[in-house]
Amino acid sequence: MSSEDRERWQGIAWMLASTVMLTANHASIRFISAELHPFEITFFRNLLGVAFVLPMLIPNRFAGLRTQRPMGHFIRALFNAGFMLCYFVGLSVVPLADATALGFTGPLAAAILASVLLKEKLSIWKIVGLLLGFAGVLVIVRPGAGMFSWGALLILLSSVFFGLVMVSVRDLARTESSLTITAYVAIFLVPITLVPAISVWQWPSWPQFLMLCVMAFFATLGQLALSRASKLAETSVIMPVDFVRIVWAFAIGSLLFGDRISSAVFAGAMLIFAGACIAAIFGKQAPRPTVPGGTAPDISPKQIGN
Repeated sequence: MSSEDRERWQGIAWMLASTVMLTANHASIRFISAELHPFEITFFRNLLGVAFVLPMLIPNRFAGLRTQRPMGHFIRALFNAGFMLCYFVGLSVVPLADATALGFTGPLAAAILASVLLKEKLSIWKIVGLLLGFAGVLVIVRPGAGMFSWGALLILLSSVFFGLVMVSVRDLARTESSLTITAYVAIFLVPITLVPAISVWQWPSWPQFLMLCVMAFFATLGQLALSRASKLAETSVIMPVDFVRIVWAFAIGSLLFGDRISSAVFAGAMLIFAGACIAAIFGKQAPRPTVPGGTAPDISPKQIGN
């Protein structure tokens, strides 16, 4: 086996690990939301996230905080807060598999917003992917059958915020490093998400705080595994593996929360994910921007949060 093949298999393994960790993260959010409001869960997710970012800044004496675009970072953090708040609230009321399936629309929303805001051209493959994704959403929510809920609407709205986050990250990445983008969103998200959390605040008990730490632990491991997979293998290799998340979501949702396994959700998820894969893999990709020094920033879901 060549070194390239070995790295591809390692990338697939890391991507598979990320699907387990991120699904466990979402399940822990669903679990703790029975006792704490999702607004407060979002705040603690970000507060604990800062603890993981600080060690990354210390070796270079916080040089990663040097920026000429603080307002750009703040706006990106607002979009990120909208994404997390909508997704966490939706996740507290929508079955885990449904939320996972509808969450796959995020990359499709990013493609639409990039074409509108960044004037990126929509290739025929991206259009096909968008149509498949829209069909998948209709299969899942089945509006004519009365299956649509405000929770599902929040998950879809979170995908719009996801798209805005991706557009803002791509814009910031023209001048900012990956570490700077990651650090500022972690710092800004704490005060931003504290505002809605105050309105529903209750001090978590020690068992609840432990569960919040578990949530942050799974989220961090999942993002690290995702980042590692992205560095070892191409998108066309690792992205199809991400669909395994729907399998874990079905299993965990059924075992822990008594969610009903729906063939319509699985079918819709397949359509949405196929559309996302087609748009990402076959759609024409814009050249990656560079920052001073010639190093291309790493634009990945790692900078979005879960």
